[in-house]
Amino acid sequence: MLGIFFLAISTGLPIALGVETFKVWMWEEGVSLQMVTLLNITTLPYITKVFLGPFVDQYQIPILHRCLGRRRAWSMASQLVVLIGFVLLSQTFSVQHIEVSIVLLLCISLASAFNHTSLNAYRVEIMSSELTGIAAVMGSLGYRLGKLIAGAGALLVAAALGWNLMYILMPLVLVVTMVITLVVEEPDAQGAQPVLKKETFQSWFRARLLRPVKDFVNKHPHDWKIVSAFVLLFGAGDFLVEGVSTIFYLDVGFNKIAVANVAKAFGLICTILGGIIGGHLVVVFGVSRMIYISTIAHCLSYISLLILAYVGNSLPWLYASVMLEFLTEGMKTSALVAYVSLLCGKTYYTASQYALFSSMKVVLRPVLGVGAGFLAAYLGWSAFFGISMILSLLPLALYYYINCLAGAHAKPV
Repeated sequence: MLGIFFLAISTGLPIALGVETFKVWMWEEGVSLQMVTLLNITTLPYITKVFLGPFVDQYQIPILHRCLGRRRAWSMASQLVVLIGFVLLSQTFSVQHIEVSIVLLLCISLASAFNHTSLNAYRVEIMSSELTGIAAVMGSLGYRLGKLIAGAGALLVAAALGWNLMYILMPLVLVVTMVITLVVEEPDAQGAQPVLKKETFQSWFRARLLRPVKDFVNKHPHDWKIVSAFVLLFGAGDFLVEGVSTIFYLDVGFNKIAVANVAKAFGLICTILGGIIGGHLVVVFGVSRMIYISTIAHCLSYISLLILAYVGNSLPWLYASVMLEFLTEGMKTSALVAYVSLLCGKTYYTASQYALFSSMKVVLRPVLGVGAGFLAAYLGWSAFFGISMILSLLPLALYYYINCLAGAHAKPV
């Protein structure tokens, strides 16, 4: 459990340090809101995890595989690339080299996506089915801590030492997670590797990409399309708000120190508490009920953002809105991760199947993130958050239909 927690830090740090923190710098340099939100396109590699999973499952990294095993070897190599990428980014951090910085951010995101894919499979394979829900919570908490370090911590360091030095110091956290990668136990291989008589592109495509999908479809023959659509749309409202959340706080009058202390640090504490509460409630109420409870609660939390947009620079309301939003977000994340972990199970294709759902979870992030700035600028904050609330509730209709199909096709005891 401790290993899962610390390893998950390496998955949360790159996306926050590479996208969210970079947005603040662009905003301070006077870049328009529309251009700042275009930076969300650097998260595109996270969508490609559906294609990265087969590489993590099937191919071995020389030397590292023999020393660490399949899962840890990919994680170690990915973390090393991320660390080098951030060091290079610190040397090109200026408006004149913004194109180079974006290319580096894309490379960092791709390596981080490989790391995320490997560690998700590691978590599912290393734990028994009874502890899957708790392990999902531990992974979520580590991920959130990584985002806190790269969010609030990075803003505070940048305010004190400058952006360039911050991008050298903050990635050193990965040195700690790389040491943890060396220490933790490697899970046993699940199932047998498919044998190909001839490695043509057609045979590779069928065995490496289609077979994991076919395995999932065979397990869920009646509802696999609806399940896929549900996972795809589950975070739509969140991605819309996430795309402009930091800029929203700055726009209503808060400075970056207040954003770091409240929206980042206090928000992470609330997310951790929400994840712990959500993990406990998953055990008490079950995954299905927690999907409904956490989604509705998180949707209602956006009302506090509507109020904050109306009252403006009010520190008490900032604390209240951050607490409600992030507490319910932690609960919602725990419920979804537990649900996806149960969908995958333990097979030789664990990384591929979990990567498929991970890609589905974030495929709308760059699209909605890029459009969020234009939508907020055109409609205003109040209408923007109203649309986000509607998008948050839509997936529940699909989930209700999934439960109806499951009941209709249940085998009599």
